[in-house]
Amino acid sequence: MTVTPVLKLTLQWIGNGLAIIGIFFVILRLYRDWHVHDLSYISLNIWLAITCLAIFYCFDSFLLVFS
Repeated sequence: MTVTPVLKLTLQWIGNGLAIIGIFFVILRLYRDWHVHDLSYISLNIWLAITCLAIFYCFDSFLLVFS
């Protein structure tokens, strides 16, 4: 099956839309849970580790896109 330029563009727009919806979903869930649960037990080191892992995951995804 060959991928036409129109199909490729359509799939890219669908993928971008799903990614944006996913980001907003995570933001809404974090905002809701932030007020319900006490997250003060998570230390700064853990937050930094989560941030580093998220950045690494983002970089890894870019490598997959451009490979």
